[in-house]
Amino acid sequence: MSQSIEIKMLPCQASNNWVVMEHMTNMVNRVYVATEEGLWKQGTVRTTVAEITEFTRNGEIAVALSMEKIVGCVRIRKIDQETGEFGMLAVDEEYQGIGIGRELIRFAEQKCEKERAFVRCNLNC
Repeated sequence: MSQSIEIKMLPCQASNNWVVMEHMTNMVNRVYVATEEGLWKQGTVRTTVAEITEFTRNGEIAVALSMEKIVGCVRIRKIDQETGEFGMLAVDEEYQGIGIGRELIRFAEQKCEKERAFVRCNLNC
């Protein structure tokens, strides 16, 4: 990647920032309008500010930052002690095509693997 991109979990307290929650909601909905075209009834949205706020409050949102601006996001959650999942992967259209989505997926996979290893260690220790 030619640009400096930082990927990290969004702090839970960011859920109190309406501007950030709305920005991510709009980014996810814009991406999914294009990728899910024809799958849903016209005007259906993928997510809401309330849902993104809840996921953030639960510590489930990772973001890609470029100069402190959120340019991508992904939801990462633990399903059970052996299984994690990610979804709602979105990258701002101005930043698409430079590998941010790939890095968000890599981050999500590493986070799930670390949590799984931690659980395994706790069970075996």
